[in-house]
Amino acid sequence: MPQYRFTHRCRSILSTLLLCFFLLLTISSTATSSVFAASFAYCEVDPGTYSVVVGTSITVRWDTGDSAEATLNGVAVALGRHSRVDVIMETTTYTLRTRSGDGTATCTSSVTVEAVPPPPTTPPPTTPPGGGPSSAEAFLAVYTSGFVTPVTTSERTIEAAAAVERLLWSSRNAVRCEGEEFLTGDTVSGELTGPHASLIIEPGTNKTYRLRCVNTAGTWSPWVAVTIRKNPTTDTPPPGGGGNRAPLPPDIFGADVMTAAAVEASRGTVLPFTFRATDPDNDSIRYDIDWNNDSVSDVALPDTGYVLSGTERSATYRWDTIGTYTFAARTRDNRGAVSSWRTHTVRITDAGTTLPPPPPEITLLANPELVRAESVSEITLRIEATYPVSCTLFGVAGGSIVVAHGGTATPLVHRQFTEPLVAAQEITAYCISTPPIGTLPDETRRTRVNVVPLIEEI
Repeated sequence: MPQYRFTHRCRSILSTLLLCFFLLLTISSTATSSVFAASFAYCEVDPGTYSVVVGTSITVRWDTGDSAEATLNGVAVALGRHSRVDVIMETTTYTLRTRSGDGTATCTSSVTVEAVPPPPTTPPPTTPPGGGPSSAEAFLAVYTSGFVTPVTTSERTIEAAAAVERLLWSSRNAVRCEGEEFLTGDTVSGELTGPHASLIIEPGTNKTYRLRCVNTAGTWSPWVAVTIRKNPTTDTPPPGGGGNRAPLPPDIFGADVMTAAAVEASRGTVLPFTFRATDPDNDSIRYDIDWNNDSVSDVALPDTGYVLSGTERSATYRWDTIGTYTFAARTRDNRGAVSSWRTHTVRITDAGTTLPPPPPEITLLANPELVRAESVSEITLRIEATYPVSCTLFGVAGGSIVVAHGGTATPLVHRQFTEPLVAAQEITAYCISTPPIGTLPDETRRTRVNVVPLIEEI
């Protein structure tokens, strides 16, 4: 009997030990799984920069690791590694908070907005007590080579070789505007492009453009002024003395600089040609035309004197005999320097040869050409032709549209607005003609709508 009790007790103890062993294995296995499966709260946020100019776009990147939840500046964001683009208008602190089963994590990073000159501002339209007319406002933008943005207030210094390329004026609530150092023609908006006498500034001098506008009550706006200072020249004269560089040879066009020069015509046809060139020293120029290509000038354009660099001049000529003819043109400045000859060849055919009709008359205009941010401009496309012309208009509201002219006697006028603009927008019309006889080259017209910038290059 005692032996039995001993055996039974041993078996009970052994069973108990085996049961405890399996329980320990189970607990150990479960604990180990929990440790490796646990997720830790983790965060990282990086705006990519720490100092920007107001209005700059930045890419903010964040990483939440294996966190279960995450917020960026209090707003839930996607888990893992992600990014987004923000436009910074003021100093901003990014705070990323993450949470997991074992706790939370917080990380921050700041972007500071640098101090910049204040943007051009004009007071909002005001209505005097009693309901009178709104105050007139004047806007001025001057474009110079070497800079992307125009200057609309204060001043800018440019190099001696740089130039004023364009001047735009616009207004609001005005019936007339007047300028100093340039003429507005009493218009409320307009444009001057180089070379124009008002835009020429000699090295070492400066010019201040001023604009003001008046409303229906006769009340003038404040003057808006832009000063352009041109550094003195530092050019070193070439060996042998003298510093006058030769002008460029002229480009040769058709009736105007938007039309290609004719390469074929029937005998006896009067053909128009337009010539345009520039001088690197901005000297005045004229064109020598050699119609029979014997290196002797037959015609001078203009007949006497000179014109500003970049000014175009036109002449006509005809050949009465079938054949292929080459003529030449060169540029001469008012200090005696002469360019090389540039040639153009025309094939003259029999009078009975059928030629394609003249190219279409296509104009593309923007009104106004200078707008405030978030404003729109009206684009007008005019097509005049005696045959079908199809134009694709790019840069307008909706992306691009096709405007088709059926070739009727009445010109087609199509008007379309742009989207609200925050930056300059180029509008392009690409046109394909379908004449009944022959072929015509494709035509391209461009115009540009500029936006008064919030930030200027000084």
